[in-house]
Amino acid sequence: MARTATAPTVVELPVEQVFGNPDQPRRAFDQAELEGLAQSIRQNGLLQPIKVTPRDGRWMIILGERRFRAHLLNGAKTVRAIIQDDMGELEILIEAIVENGQRCDVHPMEEAVAYQRCLEAGMSIDALATKLGLRQVWRVTERTCLLQLRPEYQRLARSGQLRKSQAFEMAQLSPTGQDHLFRAIRRGECPTYEALRSAALVLRDREQQTSLLDPTDEPTANERSLAKGLERRFAQVAAVLRASTVDNEVIAVKKIDPTRAGTLADLIKAIQGDLARIETALRAVPGRSHEHVAESPRPMRWQSCKLRRD
Repeated sequence: MARTATAPTVVELPVEQVFGNPDQPRRAFDQAELEGLAQSIRQNGLLQPIKVTPRDGRWMIILGERRFRAHLLNGAKTVRAIIQDDMGELEILIEAIVENGQRCDVHPMEEAVAYQRCLEAGMSIDALATKLGLRQVWRVTERTCLLQLRPEYQRLARSGQLRKSQAFEMAQLSPTGQDHLFRAIRRGECPTYEALRSAALVLRDREQQTSLLDPTDEPTANERSLAKGLERRFAQVAAVLRASTVDNEVIAVKKIDPTRAGTLADLIKAIQGDLARIETALRAVPGRSHEHVAESPRPMRWQSCKLRRD
């Protein structure tokens, strides 16, 4: 005989024992909307309990933070809640994303941060899209790419000073390209989406040819800092590799864990691909001659090293 599903138990919890999820995707709560919800609760009661989970002797909200905040506005002493045990942080995050998306529009930047956290926790893009009920998988990357915006442009997007379409097109560009497109937007050169898209495509094409910057442009202080950072990191990597006793280390790794040796070999292959990409980009810088090659530091002597799966 099939088991009959039982309704979840609803309890009354003191509001002082309930707190919001610090990792809640939604960061902005519209005060007018909260006040309207508080009035509705006063008139009709709480139609749907919030959902909580135990944390350090108190109750953390999984779903229903807007309803809880509305309760606080009403001066309520208790709140009806469903207690949910044994929920992992990733499960809680996904439930919060789904609820926010269904109940009230969440800002794309908030979605971007939440989606990225799911991906960093090990979920694939396809799995995340399925969990969220997204029909188009590309909706995930459409959001997460917004995190490529420079911090000041992320703030403008959050405040509504950049439209969603403008933020998305800018996010496809390098930081310098973002500056170019932003200035074009502010000058009124992108009054329609077609104009915006056209300007963005031109800049993306120029960037792909590594010739976005005019060689006569003076580098900014931020660009100088970025360049020094890159040089410093490569100098550190070179120093580590020069000091490395590669042969002994390889033997030790293979002796302790042959599988790990194969993993490290895969990592080296990936690094080689990244280095080749960086080298190509550096050599393709426009407006630079090779007349100072003789003054460059001596090339490093790389020790031959191959890690194989045994």
